[in-house]
Amino acid sequence: REMLITQTEVLTLEPLVDIRKQLEEIKELSERVSKGDELVSMETERYCGVRPIAQDEQHTLLTYPKSCIDTLRLKEENTLNKLEYVAKLRHSSRQNQLKYVQKMLEQMLAQFSYANFAYVVMSEMEPYLSELFVQLQALQKEAASE
Repeated sequence: REMLITQTEVLTLEPLVDIRKQLEEIKELSERVSKGDELVSMETERYCGVRPIAQDEQHTLLTYPKSCIDTLRLKEENTLNKLEYVAKLRHSSRQNQLKYVQKMLEQMLAQFSYANFAYVVMSEMEPYLSELFVQLQALQKEAASE
């Protein structure tokens, strides 16, 4: 019984600790993305109406004020953070599903080996148990006849 309990702890608790660590990393990324979204929204609202410095037909980044360029870079950085967040989330989800199925199978095999071990022990004890049962019946008959 203790062997089964120990195997259950090893096969279920340790993977849950790993999954918790991965989820903490994903939570941290999520917070970074949320803060980045707020910053991008504030900066975009702030510089939404800014016109190019030079009024030519071809607007390049050089024709806009530095504040607009910084806003675009902030937006780009936030987009990269979002991509990293989504990639980690997908990878973690897939990895956790595989880990969960693997640990479930290992647990089933552990229970099978425990049941198989119990069956082998009981099979070896069967002749002794049968003999003991016959002796108990004989003692009950003696006790009933007295």
